[in-house]
Amino acid sequence: MGEDALGYVIEIDDLQASLQKKLIVADDRLCFLSATHLIDFEQQDQQVQLNLVQNNASQNITCDWLIAADSSQSFIRQQLKIPTTRRDYQQTAIVSVIQLEKSAGNQAFERFLKDGVLALLPLTHNRCGAVWVSENKQAQALLALNDEDYRTALQQQFGQQLGPFVKIGPRQHYPLHLVLANKVLTGHIMIIGNAAHTLNPIGAQGLNLGLHDVACLLQFFKQELTKEGLEEKLLTRNQQLAQLSDATARLYAIDCCPINIARRLSLFSLEHLSPLKKHFTRRMMGY
Repeated sequence: MGEDALGYVIEIDDLQASLQKKLIVADDRLCFLSATHLIDFEQQDQQVQLNLVQNNASQNITCDWLIAADSSQSFIRQQLKIPTTRRDYQQTAIVSVIQLEKSAGNQAFERFLKDGVLALLPLTHNRCGAVWVSENKQAQALLALNDEDYRTALQQQFGQQLGPFVKIGPRQHYPLHLVLANKVLTGHIMIIGNAAHTLNPIGAQGLNLGLHDVACLLQFFKQELTKEGLEEKLLTRNQQLAQLSDATARLYAIDCCPINIARRLSLFSLEHLSPLKKHFTRRMMGY
């Protein structure tokens, strides 16, 4: 591909620490409010009035723009009554960190299973992040296992390609849904991040899409994009990646012989047809 890397895996603690440093450096230009809750807001002609509570004290803030990045359950999006496209995948993602005997060599792996997906993502110090997606009933059974039994089950499912899994860390789990806002710009309020697009993790595009949102906002505030151009650019990219991840997730949830053969042929074609492989890879890299 002629690239230094196809992608990067960033641990959330490192990402948060880096962002916190940026906030401190830009302290003279930012007012950072922690432990603050938005109670309600009112959209005016050219501004938005916010009613906040911080440390049990109310305060009102008037802003030129309100950017809603408040999760897939977005309070702001719901208050604006923005319609969404939704799908419950009836699956749960179990996330953990595995200690390996040897390094994964900066390689990421994804196994397509009968009832979900298993992905291993390389981390530092001979560790991997493991994301095991399975149907809800099976996920509950896996969560009920003790750490050693879960490590054994994970090893059996993945195989020995990376050698023994030595130790496994605490597990977290998340139900999987598609939530896609049909509108991302209302007056002086913008909807971005998971509030605008919560995708199936099968393509690992959630953070990429959030960064794309931020890049588009920068273009808008630099007056390189109009409001109409901003919304069109955001919605087009959101819908493209949502459709890709949704179609892939549903395709691999079907377990029948003709579909299994078709999936194997498509993966074989992707591996051996260079133009197709290059196009697909660059799309997944965010281009």
